[in-house]
Order: sequence, then structure tokens, then C-alpha cells
Amino acid sequence: MKIIKQKKLHIYLEEYLKRRESNKILIFGNYSGENVGDEAILYTMVNDVRGSDYEFDIYVPSRNPEIVAKRHGVRAVPFRFSQILSALLRTNIIVVGGGTIFSEYAGKFVWLLPFFVTFSRLIGKKVVFYSLGFDPSTPFLLRIAAKFSFLFANKISMRDQASIQYNKFVDKLRGIDLVKDPVFHFDDYIKVKQIDKKQNKIAFALNPVRDPKVNDRLVHEYSKTCKKLIEQNKDIQIVLLSFYMPIDYEFNKRIVQKLSEKEKISVRVERYLEFDQVLKQFEQSKVIVLSRLHSNILAGFTSSQKVHISYALKNEQIFAQMKIHSYLNTNQLSSVELINEINKKL
Repeated sequence: MKIIKQKKLHIYLEEYLKRRESNKILIFGNYSGENVGDEAILYTMVNDVRGSDYEFDIYVPSRNPEIVAKRHGVRAVPFRFSQILSALLRTNIIVVGGGTIFSEYAGKFVWLLPFFVTFSRLIGKKVVFYSLGFDPSTPFLLRIAAKFSFLFANKISMRDQASIQYNKFVDKLRGIDLVKDPVFHFDDYIKVKQIDKKQNKIAFALNPVRDPKVNDRLVHEYSKTCKKLIEQNKDIQIVLLSFYMPIDYEFNKRIVQKLSEKEKISVRVERYLEFDQVLKQFEQSKVIVLSRLHSNILAGFTSSQKVHISYALKNEQIFAQMKIHSYLNTNQLSSVELINEINKKL
């Protein structure tokens, strides 16, 4: 078992940074403004390097460059090959991460990442994979290409032991560091104002899984949970937070569709939330029910009671880092056990 290195990004890059001149870095990741967890990752990394003793000029490729530029104050680059290549040639350090970049959800741009990494090293750029998550669902050819590009990198770090295990050949050949997910450092830059008197509200940050049959069952169990909570307390407010658009939003809508018109009055689905809005919703709630990976980390900065749900091995490994030993699992989840856990916290 590897020891977790408590290294923020600027410390991890330190040997490549120059003083008294701008360090131009290009950060590759899922930074489209549609995933609260990924936005929290980017926010933390950008604020980390800007708070260091070095000067930085930061470029970030994005499907929604205007949103990302406004939110993070970076030079957002549209997802076009020519513009990304142009930005790459202007920078001296390439950072890939954090978050689960390699998975079955990988878009066309992610398939090009191994090419950009390999090309960057060939022309003398420094390449660092930082706090990466690697999912076993990654398509075979992309998995091979990614591992090949890892061999070219100057440094590689991953956020959980499972991701390293999926790349054990690379780890054995050249070594992979285990570092904390950047969002663990989120409260260094944003402090949550804690509330003593909570609203009569329960917030959910849920997500679908890969198996459609399991998703159908989860929708059924979550809707039964909402029905039971409303039955127990007519004045309860239930908020379903969509962490990842549009995937979570569509999943949450399916849950609400199973409720009666009267029950729907007590349930609200939120979309396109900023991470500070999410934290506010979390802090206002008596109980938060969490399955999205980064919702579990962000909720740790609030004083509300929490019910944790694992849907993948990466969750369980992050829970171990957070010293969370009691959690539910989507594979066996029932509305009865979920209601019991929520009632214990109320």
C-alpha cells in the first residue's frame, strides 16, 4: 500500500518552475462547466498555483470556454485541435488531471490526449499527470494509448490505489505517486459559513451507474425514499442536486416522475449549480445523501449530517482516505435501509 503524499499542485511541479518569470501551464481535464466536482478540482488547482511564490499563465481547453474563463480567470481554449495545439506550443508545462479523465465516457478530445502528451515530450515540454482517476471501463484501445503516454510523462500521480492498480505495469516500470484529490484542499480557498439552525430540508447528490437495470432499480428505490420522507413529514423539502449535467439531471427527473402531483410539490431538482451554491444547499440541510464522488468530499466541509453511498471502488477508496467506514452500496441499496440511515441522522 502506497503512502499518500500531501502535495498540492505547485509543490508537485516545483522542480520545473521558474522564478521571476511567468510559468505558462496548460491544464487538460474535463473542464466544461457542467460537472460540479471537476469545477471544484480546477478551482482548487488554479488557486493553489496562484497562491504560490511563482507567476503563472494558465491555459485550459474547454467545451464551454466563456464559462470556464469567467469562473476561473484562466485563458480558456476552445476544443479545436488547432487552438489546443497553438496553446500547447506556447506553454512550458502540461498538466493532465485531476479527476477521472479516462473512462467509458471519454469523448473525442480524451482520445487525442495521448497524442498531445507524447508530442509535448518529443518537443521538450514537461508533462505531469496529477491526481488522476483511471476507470476500468476505459475502452481497450484508449487504455493502451493512455498507458503508453504515461511512460513518456515526467511525473505521474493518481488519487486512489485502485487507479494505480489498473496501471500496475506502469507503476512497476517507472513509479506512480499516490496523492490526495485536489478537492480535499478546497476549503483552503473557500470557507463554508456554518449554520446552527438547519432548514427542514434533505439534499441528495445522486448519480446513475453503468448498468441500465441497476439504474431502473435505483430510480425506484430513491423515489420510494422520497415518498416515505414526505409521508413522515408533510413540510419536508427535498432537493435533488444535479452534480453532472445533463446525466444527473435526467436521472433526478426520472425519480420525480414516479411521484404523485401532490408529492412533487415537496421535491425540487436543481441544475447548473456553482459549487458555492451546492455547499450552501448542503449546509442548509439537516441531512445530505451523497453518491457522487466529489459531493462526498465537498460535504465534508459542512456541519450537516451525511449518508454516504458507494457506486464504485473509487468511492470506497476515497471513503477510506476520509475515514468513513459506514456507507451504503448501490448494488444492494433499498429504500428501507436508506430511510433508516436518514432517520438515524435526523
